[in-house]
Amino acid sequence: MNERHFDKPAENRPKYRAGRKLTAVKVYTVNQESRYLVIENVPALRLTDKLVELVSLYGAVEEYRHLDDYPSEEFTDVYWIKFRDLKEARAAKKQLDDKVFYQSPLRVRYGPEYESIEDTRQKLQDRRNTVALKLRGQNYENEPPIPGVGYPSVSTPAPTPRPTLTASASASQPIAGSISTAYKEETDVNSSLPIDPISSTVLSIRQKLKSASSVKSPHSSRNEIKSTKVLGKAYYDNKVEDSNVPKRRKRI
Repeated sequence: MNERHFDKPAENRPKYRAGRKLTAVKVYTVNQESRYLVIENVPALRLTDKLVELVSLYGAVEEYRHLDDYPSEEFTDVYWIKFRDLKEARAAKKQLDDKVFYQSPLRVRYGPEYESIEDTRQKLQDRRNTVALKLRGQNYENEPPIPGVGYPSVSTPAPTPRPTLTASASASQPIAGSISTAYKEETDVNSSLPIDPISSTVLSIRQKLKSASSVKSPHSSRNEIKSTKVLGKAYYDNKVEDSNVPKRRKRI
């Protein structure tokens, strides 16, 4: 598969989806992806070390070489890069494709034709594991937890059985008597409990405050007497003013 990498821009897009720059519509499957990358349009200026340094920013590079027999444009070179993981190769392709490198835009594509049978098998197996993990995460709420397989098993304590009365016992013992007996037992238990000294002190203080607030101080009584005198004087003045006003005679 030694065909040149070139863009075929899509010209049939609607206006609301067409950007300022025409781009190609490409759909990649797991078969077309690869941890091998082919980088084209590299300036022929002996930039191997610079290119490897740039590519290493996105993942561990296991192997690289210059492709002399690969068809390329004039004054440009083509390089073959092998990453350790497919995720690293995917990130490098996404970031380096159409990136300007020494005044030349790079063209990066996958190289699945350089894969061995073992590489393809491992790639497909990794993809199956990824899909299974995603589906398991989506259906996590619907799946019951399996003890010992990825999910912690929680043991629920069994409810303690409550004593039940037989038919003869329930008929012989009245309900009111049982309620009064239970209330009496509860009061006996509460009375037998020791009294906390702190709570008793708090209760005594509250009682003293309540009794002190109920007793009136002499100052308050004086104020009440003074207020009653003022009110009585005002009432007397109003009565005097009403008596001085001449009454209107009735017309005959």
